[in-house]
Amino acid sequence: MNPDLNTLIKQKFGLHRGIYSNPSKENSIQAIEKAIDLRPLWVEFDVGLANNKELKTGHPPRRLVASFSKALSLFQNKETYPKIDLKIGEKRKYPQMINTILELINQYKIDFTLINISGTENRYQIIEAHNYLFKKIKNNPKIRLNVDLADLVNSKTLKREIDKETENHIKNSRNIIHSLSLEIHEEDWNKNAQFAEKHQIKNLYFWLRGWPEVLNPGVSKETIRKALELENKYNIEVYFDINPQYIESILPIDTPKQ
Repeated sequence: MNPDLNTLIKQKFGLHRGIYSNPSKENSIQAIEKAIDLRPLWVEFDVGLANNKELKTGHPPRRLVASFSKALSLFQNKETYPKIDLKIGEKRKYPQMINTILELINQYKIDFTLINISGTENRYQIIEAHNYLFKKIKNNPKIRLNVDLADLVNSKTLKREIDKETENHIKNSRNIIHSLSLEIHEEDWNKNAQFAEKHQIKNLYFWLRGWPEVLNPGVSKETIRKALELENKYNIEVYFDINPQYIESILPIDTPKQ
């Protein structure tokens, strides 16, 4: 039986940058609030540092939209959790940014928060920020790290291979890693699923690439079905972190038989 859209959203989907009809409204308070109202597992939104002092939602360098504090407050007493994509940039401001985020999570008593760190092509700086976060939250099960594998692959090779440095980093910090993210357009999902299982990472979050140079990105029902089949092959759970404008066209789907 095909699950309806609302059921599947609650089971397997996080909503990427909120619910919006105009791209200029993504990451806005209104977009995040509308997404939370659908009660998905999580709502993802980007966060950057404005004027080197204030955290705001939005995707730098394009635009920063609204108060991060106000956005985070929307998750108080909600089953939906925030997935924060922290854009750290190149100026090593991540300690200030991470400390502010952790203070606000505590202030608003958010039940669970997932943090992704990106916003620089320097993967060693991302690893530094991961390690800084690790020291802050290693004994706090309510805050966990999502690792976007695309940010940690060896950029010197044409193939998106997980090299030894990345593998050692995952191994050393796996106690705080809740999930690994990969693009739904990756060629070899089995390789990533095996990697997650090997390092005892229980969740894979597929995200739909939607960069400007990719025309009309989309995901077919068959793509979703094949991704879900990984759950039957490996000791992992599969979820989808997808821009909402692509959801209506791909659901409902046939879920694999258990």
